[in-house]
Amino acid sequence: MNQLLLTPESGPYAGCPNRLEEGVLGRALVGDPTASRAQVKISRHRKGFIAQSVAPHNPIRLRVGYWWPVRKKIFVRHGQRIMFGQTPVRVARRPPDLRFRRPGKQKRSFSKALFLIPMLIMPLLMWRSLTANKWAAIALGAILISALVAAIWQYRATAEKKLPFPTPWGLYLAATGKTQKGKSTGPLMAWLSASQRGGILKVEHGESVYLVGSGAKTSLWWWLAQCDAKITPLDGKYRVSWKDGSATMAAVPHEEDVPASASRILAVDQAVGVSQRWFEAFLETNSQMPALLYAEDALPAYSGNTELWVKPATRVQIGADASGPVYIDLADGPHALVAGTTGAGKSEALTTWLLGLALAMPPWQVNFILVDYKGGAAFAPLAQLPHVAGMLTNLDSGATERALSSLLAELHRRERVAGQGGDIGPRLVIVVDEFRELSLTHPKIMEDLTRIAALGRSLGVSLILATQRPGGVVDSHIRANASLRLCLRVLEAGDSLDVLGDSTAANLPPIPGRAILDAAGNRREVQIAWAKPEMVASAVNKICASTTFRAPAPWAEPLPQSISLAEAAAGGGDGTVLGIADYPKRQCTTTFCLPSIGKTLLCAPTRMGATTTAKTIACQYAAGAVHVFTNRPGEWSGACSILNTASEQALGIRLLLAGNAKGSLVVIDGADSLIANLDLAEGAGSGVDLLEQVCRVDGINLIVTIRPTSAGARWASNFATRIYLGLSEEADSARVGLRSKETSQLTCPGRALVVAGERTIVQVALPEVLVATGIPLVSSLPEPGTVATVGIGWIGPLATPWIPQGERWLIAGSSGSGKTTLARALAEFLKVPAEHVMDGDGPAYNGSATIRILTCSIAELTTSFAGPLHEFAQKAKIVVLQPSPTFRSWAREYNLTGMMPLPGAARPGRGVYLDGCTATVIQATAKGPL
Repeated sequence: MNQLLLTPESGPYAGCPNRLEEGVLGRALVGDPTASRAQVKISRHRKGFIAQSVAPHNPIRLRVGYWWPVRKKIFVRHGQRIMFGQTPVRVARRPPDLRFRRPGKQKRSFSKALFLIPMLIMPLLMWRSLTANKWAAIALGAILISALVAAIWQYRATAEKKLPFPTPWGLYLAATGKTQKGKSTGPLMAWLSASQRGGILKVEHGESVYLVGSGAKTSLWWWLAQCDAKITPLDGKYRVSWKDGSATMAAVPHEEDVPASASRILAVDQAVGVSQRWFEAFLETNSQMPALLYAEDALPAYSGNTELWVKPATRVQIGADASGPVYIDLADGPHALVAGTTGAGKSEALTTWLLGLALAMPPWQVNFILVDYKGGAAFAPLAQLPHVAGMLTNLDSGATERALSSLLAELHRRERVAGQGGDIGPRLVIVVDEFRELSLTHPKIMEDLTRIAALGRSLGVSLILATQRPGGVVDSHIRANASLRLCLRVLEAGDSLDVLGDSTAANLPPIPGRAILDAAGNRREVQIAWAKPEMVASAVNKICASTTFRAPAPWAEPLPQSISLAEAAAGGGDGTVLGIADYPKRQCTTTFCLPSIGKTLLCAPTRMGATTTAKTIACQYAAGAVHVFTNRPGEWSGACSILNTASEQALGIRLLLAGNAKGSLVVIDGADSLIANLDLAEGAGSGVDLLEQVCRVDGINLIVTIRPTSAGARWASNFATRIYLGLSEEADSARVGLRSKETSQLTCPGRALVVAGERTIVQVALPEVLVATGIPLVSSLPEPGTVATVGIGWIGPLATPWIPQGERWLIAGSSGSGKTTLARALAEFLKVPAEHVMDGDGPAYNGSATIRILTCSIAELTTSFAGPLHEFAQKAKIVVLQPSPTFRSWAREYNLTGMMPLPGAARPGRGVYLDGCTATVIQATAKGPL
């Protein structure tokens, strides 16, 4: 056998062999802090393994007479000793035979050699006769040679059958085998030292033997490991029991520590190269429990050919102890606590238990709800069982919270049915793996679990709660109702105390599946059966093939990721259909309607459905016109008016504030962009003020979409209905004042949390085609250069033909603004003679009463506070083309919102018309190219 073992000769891992494999070895092998974490690299070679130091400052050392540092590659061979830090490690082949030589009485028998005496004397006595007879001499010689060869052959055969002396690695490997302890007869004998010339310790029945000295403890472990006896750890000592008796063994460092009851004291100064970790392997074999038990051996329903569920029962075998099979009955609970540290076999124990229940009971009698807060891998092999009504993981915490809310509703349903004397349905087993994580993520769920624990017994609901560390999360009510306790090995005594009431489980050996089972007051140590993955898959297939029944979930189907408006409206309801709502506490989904639109805020990140939701509401609005403020006009075809430029939006806001949209639906799709446009058109800081005023306007239905970053603005507090979409990020939830658990389900576009009194999760329906009727709020004025067929141009806000009326007209504007063209068009339309028209390029106006149309610059108009021009302006209708900021200050009594040109965007013929009461935007006609 070519397998090599590395065995530390001292330190905490002394005597524990490790298989030599490719990789990097270091401190983890020997537990020596002076060794490097990565000290030597092992690589495979066609002739074996090669070792090379990877820690230049701390190389390994090889024993060749002395300890020589090794910095180059070396072949790893049997018999080498390598130093890691300060710990020597022996390289040895794995023993092909784990049996070892046991000590016995050393007898020197000479009876077998007596027959050689006459054979030696006879040739001497017969020498004279043999020399006379040559053939007789030859015959006698042949006989003597044959006898000698037979003796040598027998000696060699006997020598070959001799077993080797015990070694730490050999005993360690033998400890994993299935052995029957306590079959020895007579006194117990074993080597007291690892040396082949070491002494032998013989112990008689009833003795109390104490080993004293620096090597007493390791020598005692070494001696006990060789004994064919059952070893029971006591308080500081060991009881060894065998067929013919029992004795007590102990090791103390000083002779004064030996009690008077000791029957024999042995001084041992030479330590054996083994450790406490090494010795723990042998204590496990003395328990007479298997270190590994396969589930196929524990579940006869799986291995047998009989039909499933002939005799349904909640009692199933979960493992075995020293006396035989161990059964666990869910009826003894009805709730159970399962605890165990990482690697102890907690998830495997749950798998075996659930698989046993599935093989013992049909899915119409027992259903499973599997909650795995370790990612879902633990219960994944069982997910296809027909008994599984639902599986929840921490990967979808929103679905988990929804399901647990429905479970409470299921309890209420069972209460009602039980009160009416009806059938409450199959037993429901709720299994939670790592419920500490569940309770920390969803604190309110612990209250729900407590209620389930209190009512579950009478309603056919059982809880199986599993965790690595139960401390601090096991409610007293749950503990009081959980009569079944299964505690695998835990790291701290407090964890064992929370489950069992004492620290027993903290002292369990590190064997996966070893546990303490406390059922109905009967406590025992058990080895949980392990279900191999292929066995689980085979059993699941067998169960699935036995029935077409599938357990229904105690909650409604999850909301669809998309739904049409027609499908959503199929459930009926009054108001505006928003989509399909989820009601976990009622175990149903149904149509959700907004009783009224009013002031509705839609808050969502980009591309999460805010605009679509606004369109879904708008396409159903039939009470009036639909006006949309947006920077994406292509999204809103069919609206009565689409305001997408800064000027149009500013003008539209002015009209809303003036009450020009009573009974209309106003959609502000992108409040951030609207505020930016208003700041551009009306000055920095004006956008927020104007939007806040709009939010307080009565008589209109208002929908505003915003990003989460703006949801905390002052103006956002005016909305009675708030709809949040796509807030899957915790930071976004915090910005809008929501907890992450409330928005955990908002993971797909259109999934919304509607806050309107109650909080409801809704999948918003996809909109139909928007076909709005009504008068637009604002219509775009024609571009400069357009010739009017009626009047002298167009006047806002609806771009109707401008039909001027009035005796006197004052037209102000800069050079190139189109004031001369407008003056001519006005004179022609009003039939004013040319001598009654005075262009500002001529002589200054002197107050002539015959002038009806006068042009001037904006500066002349705004700086004239007296004189002929001022008097003319007081009686005239005024048109200001390409108005400047100074004009706004001059005309401060007028509301010029949305009428001022954007910086650098003044257009010829575009201006403001002041009729003495109001201001209106106009576009003058062109008489040919301007």
